[in-house]
Amino acid sequence: MNIEAIKNHVIEYFSKNNPPENIYHNIDHVKEVVEMVKIIAAFENVSIKELELLTAAAWLHDIGHIKTWANHEELSANYAKNLLLACECSEEEIEVVLGCIRATKIPHKPNNLLEEIICDADVSHIGSTDFFKKSDLLKLELARRENKIFTDSDWINRNIQFIIETKIYTNYGTKNWEQQKQINLAKLRKQYSLLTKQN
Repeated sequence: MNIEAIKNHVIEYFSKNNPPENIYHNIDHVKEVVEMVKIIAAFENVSIKELELLTAAAWLHDIGHIKTWANHEELSANYAKNLLLACECSEEEIEVVLGCIRATKIPHKPNNLLEEIICDADVSHIGSTDFFKKSDLLKLELARRENKIFTDSDWINRNIQFIIETKIYTNYGTKNWEQQKQINLAKLRKQYSLLTKQN
């Protein structure tokens, strides 16, 4: 599997096709997921071959977002299948990559360690000090692309539910993100309490 070719293809495709409204789901997010997949995979001791498949999935997991928000994971999987077939990847390799891409659909339902790794990598911001910055970008993207406008209290409540419902699967994620995840959740609850008191 030629990861460099897949990487270059995805970067070029995003450069030419990603709408400017996608200020969260852009090539920066894809690159962050790729790097996080590598970090988690090293901690979880996956094989070189498994890392290769994971990396391919990470590069391709959000390519469907360029066309649509709804069910973009399936669109990404279909795109990935065609690309990997053209690259002469085996059926077994393709199935692993597609499984990882489909696993990123929320709510997460990973079936194995590789799928758990990419699920965690895709939402690593929940256990990061960058959570609120990323949340603001996502809110703006939804407004610009999907015409979904949220009040401050609705958006905070949505984020509270997202953090509560999003499970961290890997040992790496639990060790490195769980504490900050709880800090972020506490901040959100405080913000929500202050807003609802004002109203």
